[in-house]
Amino acid sequence: TTTRKAVSEVDFFKTWNGTWVNTDIPGSQWVPQKIVVNPDGIRDYYLHAIDSATPYHQRIALIDQWSDGEGSIWYMASVEILPDGIKGYEYGKISDSGNTLEYINRSQTDPIEKWEPDNNWYNYVILYRE
Repeated sequence: TTTRKAVSEVDFFKTWNGTWVNTDIPGSQWVPQKIVVNPDGIRDYYLHAIDSATPYHQRIALIDQWSDGEGSIWYMASVEILPDGIKGYEYGKISDSGNTLEYINRSQTDPIEKWEPDNNWYNYVILYRE
């Protein structure tokens, strides 16, 4: 049985805030090498970690957030690419004492309800706190 404990939005954004990087992935619109996250839910995507300008600004709106018995913080969110208005959804977790961010995302009309990183319909991202 999975223990599920509610996490406030404030606590989630406090944990999520910062710079996350993984140069071992190729970098794309949906799978960036680097993101810089602000505590207001806005993040900048960098296709490559060495890029100084970002082509993508995104806003997430939390649908649900919770912690499990192992101390990982999970979340479901809607995502909007600014200023284009392209929308999608994300399901992810912050683990390893707040040092690893993993999520799946997809441009679709319905929230992602289940953690399925191997599902070919989703983009899987893993980043590490810088």
